[in-house]
Amino acid sequence: MKRTLDLLSLTLLTLLIISPLHATDLTTDEELPTPLTYINFSKDISDIIIHHDPLVLKPVRKENLDVLMPIYENKAVMQWVGDGKTKTRQTVEKELSAYEHCWRESLAKNTLFYNMRFVVSINEEVVGVVGLFTPHTNWDINKEGILGLVGFGKPEYSGKKYATIITEIMIKDYIPFLQKENFAIGEQPIKALHATAMLNNQPVNKLLKKYFNEPQYLAETEFGNPRNLYTLSLSQ
Repeated sequence: MKRTLDLLSLTLLTLLIISPLHATDLTTDEELPTPLTYINFSKDISDIIIHHDPLVLKPVRKENLDVLMPIYENKAVMQWVGDGKTKTRQTVEKELSAYEHCWRESLAKNTLFYNMRFVVSINEEVVGVVGLFTPHTNWDINKEGILGLVGFGKPEYSGKKYATIITEIMIKDYIPFLQKENFAIGEQPIKALHATAMLNNQPVNKLLKKYFNEPQYLAETEFGNPRNLYTLSLSQ
């Protein structure tokens, strides 16, 4: 059943954003315009879209492999993601297949199944990835009802406020929509959002402080990388 929701924007994600992002100045203290964010949601993955001119977000699919490889092969981008290494085509192909599976499981069960990522496009050019996921237990934040936020994108699109816009879309539009639709994490409602940033990734730390306040503490990822951990309460 398709549902369409028109919301005022708030401007991941990291839209190009979020947890790990390219270390260029992505934030601004200026007030951003607030055009409408359109969320078209459906049980059919091919019908899901979030539109906030000029940004278009669609669920990650296996067929996105070719357009996403330049991002996954870019050292300047991937130094902030996961283990900090670029990825092979074979690895990315497996990941995209897993993300698509997560989407289908989430839609079928009305629950957030590990990793729901979007491909982000600007004027039909794929520029990044953003999404929500259930945090890993070794982050020491394995609490019920907690989501994680992740995003990364092409360096040439940094400094254009897109990271800020996408972060607000996730926090003020998309997550409230999921809550209204009674999406859950297991059997728990969505209660909080986590995001992290490597200590030397100052642009992302600045962005996250704007929306999450000061970091709670240092968290070590599964790759042994220390990161600032930010938390945002998501009361309905």
